Amino acid sequence: MDYEKLLESLGIENASEFEYFENFADLCENGEEVEEEALYKLFEGADTDAVLEMIENYFNDIMEPIPDDSTDIYMLMETIKMALTGLLESADDETALVHFCEELNNFRRWYCEESEVECRNIDDGSIQTMCLRDALSLCRIERLEGDRYRYDFSPALNYEIEEYIMSYADMARSQRQEDDEEDMFEERYDDYDEL
Repeated sequence: MDYEKLLESLGIENASEFEYFENFADLCENGEEVEEEALYKLFEGADTDAVLEMIENYFNDIMEPIPDDSTDIYMLMETIKMALTGLLESADDETALVHFCEELNNFRRWYCEESEVECRNIDDGSIQTMCLRDALSLCRIERLEGDRYRYDFSPALNYEIEEYIMSYADMARSQRQEDDEEDMFEERYDDYDEL
């Protein structure tokens, strides 16, 4: 999919309109291949702060239905989120934006096609194998409709993140911790002023 088709699929006319949660969800959950040049053009023209917020909200949303006993897949998704965030936060460096687009495409392919989750119906013993995107949708439906499943996410853990990308994730994590510490200090300082 080239840039023009990508914009059309997202229902926007230019990159500056890429600003809503639904835009990012549509991009990630569309199984169609997208050229990395098209992604680069999209994120080069989009508001970086808005995209960072979309990534945070999107991953929090898709990770919410993960069963409590499935910590491995939860931690992997958290790592992917931090890697994408770290790359985008470093996007003043043109190379980091290129790596961000590559990594986002890797995530999209894995999430919608390459990952495999075994979903066993507890009531009748039937087994379905589906991609992670569909398995997480089933987790949500299960809460509403009552069919109960046991999920084996272990085959989906085959996602590889390059070492250089992890250093960006570490930078993002470190920056977030510093920001949190500053916020706590400011809150304490404000409390002290009120006394």
